[in-house]
Amino acid sequence: MVPGTPLPAPRDPAGDRAFLGLLCVAALTFGTLVHAGTASLSPTARDQVHDLSLALRLREGTALSDGNRHPLFPALLAPVARRAPAFFDDACLVASVVAGLAWAAVGLAAGRVAGAAAGLVVALGVVLEFRLQARRVCPEPLLAGLLAVAAARTATAGAAARPLRAFGVAGGVLGLAWLTKGSALLSVLATLATVATTGGARRARRVGAVLLGFVVVASPLLVWNVAHGRSPVFNVNSAHVMWEDAWDVELDARSTATPASYLARHGVEGALRRLGDGLRTQRGLEWVAGALVLVAAGAFVRRRRGGRGQGGPVGDTVEATVAHPVAPTAGDAVEGPGREARRAFVRLAVAAAVVWGLAMAWYAPVVASRRLLFPVFPVLLTAAVIAAADLLRAWGGGAALRAVARVGAAAAGPVAAGLLAWVGFGAPSPAPAGPRPTLDPASLEAAAALRALPAGTRVVVRPSRTAPPDWLYDDVVEPVGLPAAVADADVAAWLRAHADAVLLGDGLFRHRRHLVPGVGRRPDGTFDLPTPNPRVTSLAGGAYLLVRPE
Repeated sequence: MVPGTPLPAPRDPAGDRAFLGLLCVAALTFGTLVHAGTASLSPTARDQVHDLSLALRLREGTALSDGNRHPLFPALLAPVARRAPAFFDDACLVASVVAGLAWAAVGLAAGRVAGAAAGLVVALGVVLEFRLQARRVCPEPLLAGLLAVAAARTATAGAAARPLRAFGVAGGVLGLAWLTKGSALLSVLATLATVATTGGARRARRVGAVLLGFVVVASPLLVWNVAHGRSPVFNVNSAHVMWEDAWDVELDARSTATPASYLARHGVEGALRRLGDGLRTQRGLEWVAGALVLVAAGAFVRRRRGGRGQGGPVGDTVEATVAHPVAPTAGDAVEGPGREARRAFVRLAVAAAVVWGLAMAWYAPVVASRRLLFPVFPVLLTAAVIAAADLLRAWGGGAALRAVARVGAAAAGPVAAGLLAWVGFGAPSPAPAGPRPTLDPASLEAAAALRALPAGTRVVVRPSRTAPPDWLYDDVVEPVGLPAAVADADVAAWLRAHADAVLLGDGLFRHRRHLVPGVGRRPDGTFDLPTPNPRVTSLAGGAYLLVRPE
């Protein structure tokens, strides 16, 4: 060794085991999520149907967006897209592979900011949520991975050799996230607010770099929206649907509500009441509340101990023992991105928690589903892990944190193996109430009958989870939803104005029994027409009826 050359930093076994454990978890989960994804929910579920339809349109070159779904996830499905039942099976496989890769990205992003041990904790903490979402053909897992990477990139950009370029990369990842789903715009707002309030005199240029990266990457859809007479960041949910009072079928196709029309109906007091009710009823907000409580507790303890800048938020011990395996550059090999990066991440997570929490609380009367908040769960959990480590260091010192890190690293393998065995081979989640629709021969025959109709025929197929999936025939006929707001007495007039035919299957029959008076169901599930009806054609052995309005 040349005299005067500094000794290389010693590699700590605990850090190596944690990082290797994370890689093992990523590899195992990749395989188990492929298995889980093939056991999807209904192939006729509405959101899945529309993502598959957009994938077909992307492959056919006829659309980049339908005004609601964004193109990145359907573009990943496009290579296997075709108007055949096997497309759904292939899409399940692609979706589960994407979910596995996104899950691994979450763990690596958390490790980039807070060290491999924290990355492992975060990865294990969200693996069951990823498994749940991977059962569907949906963009949420991809969005969650991209938001985690964007948050980590933003938090570490200030310490990069070329900060402006690093902030531009963070904005580009946010652009990919927005190309995945419109709700990513909430994280864009949270990121811009965080960068704009930190960084001193450099913050204006950093905000500009984030915006430039976002615009460059997101430009295909931004330009598409403008070319179709919409605002650049148009999405029907934020423009119209979120200003409705309740969910209804086909809201994204017919809603014209706006903030002005909502306030005209309700006023400020009604809006505040809706927000308060949503904070109580929106599923998934417990993640937001839990993360905020832990972060607040960590900040309180630091201030009480007078150690606001002393060793936190994760502490020098973990920084020196488990951060170096995931350090982004050689210069960071010992201490990782540093305390400021973790503080920046926590600030960004708090901003995201507030923006996402309020937006989805407002949306609760339309849709109350934890799926809406799932994409931001990994960011919130990473901030919570940072805060929890800070609390442990404040109460027990560096020795306690070192001991926990080593015990956690040693236990990572057995814990990951047991958890992932359950993820891959454990009992599936309970099925929703009612019969589970499948692509059975009868529904395929009904889809073939719809394709035989004249081009442009408007056919009511919803609300129903037993109708054949739209993507089998929506290039020929126009699927239409029958709004629940239409009273039974007004259905006949509505059909004459908005539809040319009705595909009556089990689901729609149970919803609107009077569409064909006198029709009953036999024990084998087929329809019973007591007398011939010139407006009704029996399809698929009697399991479906094609009804033409009077």
